[in-house]
Amino acid sequence: RRPRFSWATVPVFFHSCNMSGPFSDAAIAFIAERFPLVTIEKGQGIYDATSTTTTAEERISTELARVKRANPTTTTLFYVNAVLDWPWYELHDAFEAAETLYAVDAATGVPCA
Repeated sequence: RRPRFSWATVPVFFHSCNMSGPFSDAAIAFIAERFPLVTIEKGQGIYDATSTTTTAEERISTELARVKRANPTTTTLFYVNAVLDWPWYELHDAFEAAETLYAVDAATGVPCA
């Protein structure tokens, strides 16, 4: 479903993360009420030493679910930065295991760095 939208106000959207851990309940309530479209960045919770989740995908999904529970009309979008191979994505491990996906130098056959 598309985000709430009106030309009566300037459209604003949320694309961020809290690198130190989960957003507070107050922050989730603010985000869910204020923004019609929310994405959570790949760095969500990467410095949270107490977290039992190990992947960006899981931390992002958890925060997006909290936003959706706070306001079911808020559109949540799972954003994956696929331009760079970030090590905190679970997809990183899958990529490393699939050498056939690597770009290789046509002359040498060596994977590009």
